[in-house]
Amino acid sequence: MKRYRLTEISFDGRPHFLTTEIQEDWEPDVKAVWQENRRIITAAIASEFGDLNLDQKLRDLSAIDSEPFTVIAFHNAFLNEGTGFVGPLLR
Repeated sequence: MKRYRLTEISFDGRPHFLTTEIQEDWEPDVKAVWQENRRIITAAIASEFGDLNLDQKLRDLSAIDSEPFTVIAFHNAFLNEGTGFVGPLLR
């Protein structure tokens, strides 16, 4: 019997953090964490795709939605081709 070892996990939840509305009834520290996470994600996207038309890139990335969780990360490599939807505005 062969044992298969998990070597890589892939999940990109950035669109979820970008599209979730920060509610007024959330505790202040929870709001602060969500705002900081959005700032970090926005900076990472700007670094990956460039600052030009960043608002449009964030909307496009949110439209693509989160990549599905999988233990077979190889399949998600094909989903990264969806960044072509975000990328044309950058370079």
